[in-house]
Amino acid sequence: MRRLLGLLLLGSTMAHGCSNGQTGSLAYYCRDSECVSHALDWLESLDPSHAWAPVFVGSECHQYCKCLADDGGYEIVAPTGSPCAYRGRGGFCILPDSEVSLCDPSEPNSCQATCADLENRLAQDAMKVFDASVRFAACVTPEGWTSGSTGAGSCRMVAVINGACYTNDDPGGFFTDTPHDCSLTDQQIVLATYP
Repeated sequence: MRRLLGLLLLGSTMAHGCSNGQTGSLAYYCRDSECVSHALDWLESLDPSHAWAPVFVGSECHQYCKCLADDGGYEIVAPTGSPCAYRGRGGFCILPDSEVSLCDPSEPNSCQATCADLENRLAQDAMKVFDASVRFAACVTPEGWTSGSTGAGSCRMVAVINGACYTNDDPGGFFTDTPHDCSLTDQQIVLATYP
């Protein structure tokens, strides 16, 4: 969980939820400078020193699996209802939701296979080398393509990773797992996933 600190900061601060005074509605506010800062933090999170490859020494079932690491930490694995159950470095999916199911609390070993699988995937993720750069980072508003210094909108980014272009797919900051054609403009890439 500690290894995700940079990603969580990226995800939580790329979208500042604030009430806009209308019942049931949510407005996001950002500044271009914040978006650039988050993009730089994201680049830093790809450094191999931020990789985490735990050794799980035990597991517990609480209808979800709790994988217990040798350093005293733990990871939770459970279906999320979204396409991805667990994200690795860079915010990319390393465990699709379709491959995770709830465990059986009456079976003491029902999480062993799940935790072993996650341990293997985290080890593979830790070995990945990323050649990454940020092509675009700004506050983009819902009124189409309006990038500005401050206002309602969300931080959007276009990154080039190992020669392929990616963008964050929602205000939460996670990248789409499907690359975009790098010959497209930043505007075309961002608007392809803008809600």
